[in-house]
Amino acid sequence: MENIGLRIRLQRELHEQFIMICTAEDRSAARIVHEFTQQHVVLHKSLQSQNEEDTEASSRHLELSKKGIRKEFMTEFSDQGNLL
Repeated sequence: MENIGLRIRLQRELHEQFIMICTAEDRSAARIVHEFTQQHVVLHKSLQSQNEEDTEASSRHLELSKKGIRKEFMTEFSDQGNLL
């Protein structure tokens, strides 16, 4: 897999604080940004997958609800002799 660079702009104070923390943790800024990026992608994929599952479950629930309403409608009107 090909590596490419990422250039971001930060306020000077935020950058200085970030670098001080990286130095204190004996970790490179690039490593921390790389780890954050990986975690963010994994989280996004997980949420997207969950949303797709929720959407599918909602669609199934809606369809079952529609079938239940149709059945009630048909039963009510057939009981009243209103169906052809």
